[in-house]
Amino acid sequence: MTTIAWDGKTLAADKACHFGDLTISMTKIHRIVLKARHNPNSPRDEDVLIALIGETSHAQEVAWALSSGGPIPSFADSDSSKNTTIGPCVVVIFQDGNVAEISEMGKWAVFGTLATFARGKGEDFVSGALEAGVSAVGAVALAMKRGLAGEGISWASFKYPVTEWNFHPCGSPLPERLFVRDNRG
Repeated sequence: MTTIAWDGKTLAADKACHFGDLTISMTKIHRIVLKARHNPNSPRDEDVLIALIGETSHAQEVAWALSSGGPIPSFADSDSSKNTTIGPCVVVIFQDGNVAEISEMGKWAVFGTLATFARGKGEDFVSGALEAGVSAVGAVALAMKRGLAGEGISWASFKYPVTEWNFHPCGSPLPERLFVRDNRG
């Protein structure tokens, strides 16, 4: 149950990670150096933002391959009838604003430069919030309020490192300033 949002400057995701009935908090946003071997955007290494989505172990293996230059694994079963959940496992944001994702089949889908982008359980809800001008962090926080995401939020941009806010039922709410999209550049 992941919710990911990109508002053109910031990539955000909830921190809920599910293992059966167990829910834990996990950072899904990372900044890595994408090795040239895997870069569909450029023939050189590039600093990118990634978000893990889908099956956790698959997403982590793909993220490791992207940053190490190793082969991108495919998790497709030879029996296609078992491949009922093959979907995206890593969303990649390039410095020029291009958005791409890698499927559990190990295949790239490059969407081009997008002003906003959402994936996951709260995708439709978050897309609407982003279109209405809410920041990526604010959109994920709103999805959490609606039960579409959980456990806190992690976010990053090319200007700032990965930052986290952990949800605690009795803790402080997310500061309102994080809901407003910064269009100053």
